[in-house]
Amino acid sequence: MPKAIEALDILRKRLPTAFPVRLGKPLPKDCEDYSTAKFSGASYILRLRPNLSEGELQDAIVHEYAHFRSWGLLQAQTYDHGPHWGIEYALVYCELIGSS
Repeated sequence: MPKAIEALDILRKRLPTAFPVRLGKPLPKDCEDYSTAKFSGASYILRLRPNLSEGELQDAIVHEYAHFRSWGLLQAQTYDHGPHWGIEYALVYCELIGSS
């Protein structure tokens, strides 16, 4: 999934996270979700469905990376989409879209 790796490389350089971000095992192709995010204790794990369009892939990476950034700010793993997440989503979106 080279596009995902390229996107993560850009984000890692421009918007670091509290812990390293790794791509995990792909989600099943028939998974309802585009992506999942979790904290493993030493790193953030991003899992993506392998059959996403370029736009869906970009949206999924922005969404989950915003979670990683907000978890670092809040020092907690929350799955809500509150103000901290929203601000991080906007920052991540601008960095990734601005780089393409």
